[in-house]
Amino acid sequence: MRARSEEKQTRAPRTNDSRISAMLLCSPPREWIEFVLKATILSFSSFLISCSDPFVTVDTKDIDADLAELLHDTLSKAKSLPNSGAIRGQLAMTYDVNGFPDAALATYKQAEKLDPGTFAWPYFQAMLLAKRNEPENAIAAMQRAISLDPKYVPAWLLKGTWFIDLGRLGDAKNAYEEAARLGAGSPAIAGTARVLLLERHPAEAAKLLEPLSDAMQHPHLYRMLGTAYRALGRTDDARIAFARGRRDEALRWRDPIQSQKVDYIGGFGGRLIHAENALKAGAYDDALALLETLREIRPDDPALLSHLSLAYLRTGDPEKALRTILEGFELYPEYYYFHVNVAGLYREQRKIDDALRHLKRAIEINPNQAEGHEQLGRMLMQQGQYDEALASLETAINQGVNDPVAALHSSGLIEGARKNWTAAIHYFERAVEIDISFTMGHIYLGRCLAEVKRFDEARRALDWAEKLGTHPDEVASARMRLSVLDAA
Repeated sequence: MRARSEEKQTRAPRTNDSRISAMLLCSPPREWIEFVLKATILSFSSFLISCSDPFVTVDTKDIDADLAELLHDTLSKAKSLPNSGAIRGQLAMTYDVNGFPDAALATYKQAEKLDPGTFAWPYFQAMLLAKRNEPENAIAAMQRAISLDPKYVPAWLLKGTWFIDLGRLGDAKNAYEEAARLGAGSPAIAGTARVLLLERHPAEAAKLLEPLSDAMQHPHLYRMLGTAYRALGRTDDARIAFARGRRDEALRWRDPIQSQKVDYIGGFGGRLIHAENALKAGAYDDALALLETLREIRPDDPALLSHLSLAYLRTGDPEKALRTILEGFELYPEYYYFHVNVAGLYREQRKIDDALRHLKRAIEINPNQAEGHEQLGRMLMQQGQYDEALASLETAINQGVNDPVAALHSSGLIEGARKNWTAAIHYFERAVEIDISFTMGHIYLGRCLAEVKRFDEARRALDWAEKLGTHPDEVASARMRLSVLDAA
């Protein structure tokens, strides 16, 4: 009975006037004709899209098994719903974040056809086109995205960058101005300064960059400021700025739309690399959440446990960090990074003997790892074991430690503590030669030069330290010592 009742509800209403029924059937209202035509066209369009745009596939033969499974499942889901733009977009994102850019670009285009009202599909196309060095096509795709959401700040910042690549500086400036109007802040200021430099207005660029670089202390801003100073003939200021910007690091900004793709990273290795990058970028909470999820998949992976311990430490849970490392030791007692990391944890707990023991064991396991030698040298220096400390620091420097300036500075402090002034001067000179913006290096160099009565050189070193402007009290103290020695 219920089936019949429902069937009746779907039928057209009856009328006693057969002539009226005939008229309705033969001459339907115009609005009804337009409605039917639109519905037919939309249905036919969706049919054409799903049929004329075949699914893009990738070769999964030699890739991580977990990633291959993810790609297979996502493709199967998309095939089961061929007219869904959202599902096609998920397939595109899966291709995108797992290293298949060509397949991703083609699939994003399909998603946009199926779902033309979603901002992400042309936005992600623009990103991929820019990576392929196609700025004009990237801008065209980004403009489609902006037409859907004109207030999304990263879109304007990226447009500004790509306009610069094309030499369209006026358009770039307009894009950065719009980004600034929408609240972009420092990235928009930096973009505008870059345009001013390219337009050969270094004084205006420096005016923007000086307060911004002081506030953010970002290498990219220092490099631009150095370019401005050099164009203005301010040679010393340029040297300082370039030294402060010696690390090759791009200026970044938050991009919530882009972060949506993280959920589609496949394979244990790919997700672990993403977590490691999050740790390096300071996104400790995000890294911890991902690492804890990965531990459910491979609870005994040594690299995972090492990163997880660091994530616990950075999020304020040193006890959990230590417990995680000790659990790893039970499985991999000869894993280099466990020894290095646990040494750092013991050092923070002032368990110096334990820390030294693990650092020495780490060096025995991998004697070619420079950072282990540097950490051992610094710890031995704090214990007053100067000869052993200096030997470890020299080894770290010779093996290409990541931060040679810090190792040279520590070596100079050791020799200064032993009043080996000539040796200390040698280390500090090498440190400031690498990084002319290293204020404390200049200060200690000046003090050591004063001790051997090289007063004019000492004054020049302290003048440079004062010019850097970061440690005024230490500069004043060194000048006082210089005055005392010079007057003796």
